[in-house]
Amino acid sequence: MISTLGIISLALSLVFALAYVRQRRKIAPIRVTVTSSVAHVQELAEAFAQFTSASTFRQLVEVKGRVESAAPLIAPLSEQECVYYHVRVRWEYEEIYHEESSGGERIEHRREGEEVLFEEEQWQPFTVSDDTGGIGVHPAGCEVIANATWSRHDEDAGLPDEIIRCGRFAMDAPWKTSEEVRRPRRFHFEEEALALGREI
Repeated sequence: MISTLGIISLALSLVFALAYVRQRRKIAPIRVTVTSSVAHVQELAEAFAQFTSASTFRQLVEVKGRVESAAPLIAPLSEQECVYYHVRVRWEYEEIYHEESSGGERIEHRREGEEVLFEEEQWQPFTVSDDTGGIGVHPAGCEVIANATWSRHDEDAGLPDEIIRCGRFAMDAPWKTSEEVRRPRRFHFEEEALALGREI
């Protein structure tokens, strides 16, 4: 007889196995792709255009080089020039709320909570350049592997300011707009970005 724990373990094993197979299928074409120079990719595209009437050149290639952009974004927390960033600001708080007892007495309670205050992801087209030239990259729909550029945790147990600030980021303090009485316990500022000049 199979125990409940055994069934759960088997189910988890199957889930992890399926995830592993899917991931291997996803990265298998990348592993066998030969790294090409920008000039070689451009030669392939030109040769393709000469022998077919199709307007789009589709070929899985790997190009390594530096990230470049004439008009980069500015990451809000680290203030680095980049072509992609993802920023997330959240807070842990203590909330004061009241309930009425059966005898009509108003009783004060406290509870802890967590909430994402702000989250933003921005990207723009950029160029990957090597010693042979540059090739444009349009990251829409892509999975961008970015570096962690900012991670800070601020304790705030006292009476808070009215503006939350970090780098270029600023917002009204959440206790100003919340209907509940909340006091901050800790703020988390996190950012990842694909910076200018990075080798990819």
